[in-house]
Amino acid sequence: MMSSIHSFLTYCQEGNLDEVRRALNKGEVGVNSSDEHGTTALQVAAANDQCEVIRLLCEFKADVNKTNNIGWSPLHQACLHGHIDTVRLILDKGADLRARTRYGASALTLAAASGHLSTVRLLLESGFKPDDQGSGEDKICPVATMVATMYSHQSVLQLLLNREEKITYKQGS
Repeated sequence: MMSSIHSFLTYCQEGNLDEVRRALNKGEVGVNSSDEHGTTALQVAAANDQCEVIRLLCEFKADVNKTNNIGWSPLHQACLHGHIDTVRLILDKGADLRARTRYGASALTLAAASGHLSTVRLLLESGFKPDDQGSGEDKICPVATMVATMYSHQSVLQLLLNREEKITYKQGS
């Protein structure tokens, strides 16, 4: 038999608004509850492009920046899968654009590695700076331009390189 949290996460994955609302109203699970991997309902909804579920979870005060055990936030999940509407919604709800996974991956790095050009463009337009690579010795993830090159995502690479030139030009003027 599935636990309450696993059933709840399944409802979020499938976009079952009625069951999500019922479980929250009855207090079967907390909106920021997580499974054994630290995965929350908002992360599952973001990974599965369930915008209506995300809106509902946010009405119940879901934490848009809560991460799982390896530091993935809902924004990371949405960017990896290229769910542009979900990315936009999560950013509008206050997601931290600069958040990093435990290994240093940014939302921009994940979108670039997956070749999601429109998601990369949205992140850049939202204020992410390609030269902002974070810090810390435990950060081993390559930068967005490197992963776009590694995975042969030429249009993403060109966008990132053009954006870096504009940033350098503005700083040099």
